[in-house]
Amino acid sequence: MDNGSATIEALGNGNINTQRLWNHDLHLITGEHHQDQRISEYALIINPSVIQVWKDGLIVITIVVVIVILILISMMVVHVLLGLLGYNGILIVIQ
Repeated sequence: MDNGSATIEALGNGNINTQRLWNHDLHLITGEHHQDQRISEYALIINPSVIQVWKDGLIVITIVVVIVILILISMMVVHVLLGLLGYNGILIVIQ
């Protein structure tokens, strides 16, 4: 029997009766290759269809950064508006 690449299978009590078996395994597969992948999905609390993953405080850090950026933008807007109104500087005295 000369087998190029077909599957030879004997189920149950089956036997393969031959004087010589040449199994060439032209398309030999030695095992299954699995590639694992870690996927983290982030979503707003409003969307209940996606499971939220709170990992390493990433959400908290993002919120803090966004707040700081908003504060800086608002300070720049105030500075530009005061400049357009003719104010050269602001002196704030807290008592």
